Amino acid sequence: MVALPPAPPPARRPIGPAAPLSPIRAIFEAAARRPDAVRLEVGEVAEGPTPSLRAAHLRAVAADDGRYASALGLPALREVLAEKLLRDHGLRRDPGTELLVTSGASGGLHAALVAALQPGDEVLVPSPGWPQNDATVRLAGGVPVPYRLRADRAFAPQAADIAAAMGPRTRVLLLNCPGNPTGGVFDEAQLRQIGALARAADLLVLSDEVYEALRYDGGAARAPAALPGMADRTLSLHSASKTYGVAGWRVGYAAGPADWIAAMGRITLASCTHPPVAAQRALAEAWGRAEDPELRARVAALKARRDLLCDGLDALPGLRCPRPAGALYAFPQITDPRVDAEALCWRLLDAGVATVPGGAFGPEGRRHLRLCFGAAPDALERALDRIAAALRAAAA
Repeated sequence: MVALPPAPPPARRPIGPAAPLSPIRAIFEAAARRPDAVRLEVGEVAEGPTPSLRAAHLRAVAADDGRYASALGLPALREVLAEKLLRDHGLRRDPGTELLVTSGASGGLHAALVAALQPGDEVLVPSPGWPQNDATVRLAGGVPVPYRLRADRAFAPQAADIAAAMGPRTRVLLLNCPGNPTGGVFDEAQLRQIGALARAADLLVLSDEVYEALRYDGGAARAPAALPGMADRTLSLHSASKTYGVAGWRVGYAAGPADWIAAMGRITLASCTHPPVAAQRALAEAWGRAEDPELRARVAALKARRDLLCDGLDALPGLRCPRPAGALYAFPQITDPRVDAEALCWRLLDAGVATVPGGAFGPEGRRHLRLCFGAAPDALERALDRIAAALRAAAA
């Protein structure tokens, strides 16, 4: 009897993407293959860490013993952060139970949503807004529901637009001020209206305050959690990445109600344990300064770069680019209806400038591009020359 060959093993179930690739990352990877490109597609400051923070990090690395730390973050850093929140916002948070050091604000966002959501819960997210908001909501089992940010309102969230997006499954409202990609900010009257809406609907509020220090036209940032009746339902997310030019260090923090923080702490312990200890020690020095001349000078330099890039874009035919009030981005509107933003983005990359099509940030951004003004002034001027040449060639 002839032996039959063994049956082939069953095919392994394929592993599919848990979340779509960020359009920003797609441009990033393409731009990396263009060494001559002016890189304006990601939110980074050309100079990297401020000098004193760089020196503090070198000292911290030299003294580091390589051991684990608390999964909540270094106690000394949490004490500093509690003092910072009180100093900056009049907001009291217990460093032992209401603060968590996270792997950047994105790590905090993931842990916050996993802790808060049940399958099918809805999260109201701004449009235009950071695309990873949608992806992270989906990873946590939730459903992202956009609310509109209007260009004619300087992209400040309006309570009426948020209310229009609410439904019976709405669980969390996500706010972002200053906004990415728009640079929009809300004033206290708008924030109070939104807070009243959140209280009436018993919503949790996630406040993305990554760009809180990057405001250019006066007025202090107002934290939603500091408003009456909001502290026990609001969790704020912060990061060193943009303010101090240390996106690669992956250190942020979350401040919120003790039960929310405790749940997040268990999630981060299971996923990443804690951010790098040396970076935490260095940032304890930076965040602990009531006055930081280096940071003040950096914000002034970024304001000048904002003006350079936005005014230069606004002068080009087919673009309209108001100066944003905060964050790191120009968000010009394409005024020629024949020009597709995504096609223009790839055309500009061919011309040596990496940008992001506004549709990556939601339907309200479809007629826009996003460009980071954190690059050096000479790089911004070079980018403007190349954009002008590409627009002339397209019109010919």
